[in-house]
Amino acid sequence: MIVASVLVGTTLGLPGWQVGLLASAYGSSYLFAAIFMGYLSDKIGSKASMILATSGISATGVLMFLFPTNFFLIFIGELVVGILNGFYWPSIEALTSQLSIGDAHRSGISKFCISWSLGYMLGPFLAPVLDDVFPAISFLLVSVISGINLLIATIFLPTEKIDHALKVEVYDHPTHSCVINHPYAPISGKTNGRMDKMLFTTSVVYILLAATYSFTKGFVVGIFPDIAKGEEFRGWGGMQTGVILAVFGMARTLAFVIHGRTKQENYRLTVIYSALLPASMMLLVISREYWYTMIVLAITGFLTGLVYGNALDSLMKVNQEAKGFVAGWFESTMGIGAFASAMIGGISLDAGGELLAYISIGLITLSLAVASSLLKTCSMKWAK
Repeated sequence: MIVASVLVGTTLGLPGWQVGLLASAYGSSYLFAAIFMGYLSDKIGSKASMILATSGISATGVLMFLFPTNFFLIFIGELVVGILNGFYWPSIEALTSQLSIGDAHRSGISKFCISWSLGYMLGPFLAPVLDDVFPAISFLLVSVISGINLLIATIFLPTEKIDHALKVEVYDHPTHSCVINHPYAPISGKTNGRMDKMLFTTSVVYILLAATYSFTKGFVVGIFPDIAKGEEFRGWGGMQTGVILAVFGMARTLAFVIHGRTKQENYRLTVIYSALLPASMMLLVISREYWYTMIVLAITGFLTGLVYGNALDSLMKVNQEAKGFVAGWFESTMGIGAFASAMIGGISLDAGGELLAYISIGLITLSLAVASSLLKTCSMKWAK
């Protein structure tokens, strides 16, 4: 939906800052909504959260389809979808983490990542292609898919009965039920102030790593389609743009598959991957050749997948309580990246072209990777 909104701006001939608004609208509301909605999903349950989210997104998609040339309605629609996804994503991540016990946790998170990555691969591919045929059709497609998700959530998703006092959740399902205990992680906020500080610091370390992903992905999905299709930049068609974005998604999905087959997260390697993201983006400056750009974005997509998978798996594993709330903070980081990278990228693109846009996002990404590494070093000293 973000790509479709950006292409609406391109079709209408809007200036870069307005295209940036369309690209960042979703992230601007999502970054605030995810934390609160994640907390609320812990209270009302994942099933209720997903039903509310999917029904609202489906209705919003219909309105955006009916008024595709109305800049303000498309902007408001993106804001609404961002709020509703604040329910959707933290609920899915929390439920996946709760149902993936022990050694199965990494595999469960990996399967979740593969699933959404395939969707995010098809979306950015189809949006430019459909834009060449009929610009508004992408919004209708989102509405239909959300309607299908609503039916799936209503019929198949287990209903939670939460006993907060015992820290036990019972899932009733037409074919089975299971009881999941919530043991405290080795680092638990219930022990003492020092451990509480360590848990918080460790969580921030992984959230900062996730931010390197969100800034890079936000730029690729939010601003690069404008660069690809803009006549003053590369002037590619919808099919060419869609294929490149699909390759980015395929490479990210491949990284998730590899992530699920590895035994444990290597923090140092994850930091290296995140630090390589700005370098891979800067490679786009060397040549505007189509196949060269595709290879560079494939490398970038692969690196983002490794960073995201490791960060989410580790964050959800060390936090054994209030997983919806923790996932909300993680997803808020995704919103910050989508919002800030689109705004900064759009303004930089207007001010200094592609080069300044790549440099701006690259410097932010590198700073986040360095900050995560420094904080990790401090947390290790505190643990001694």
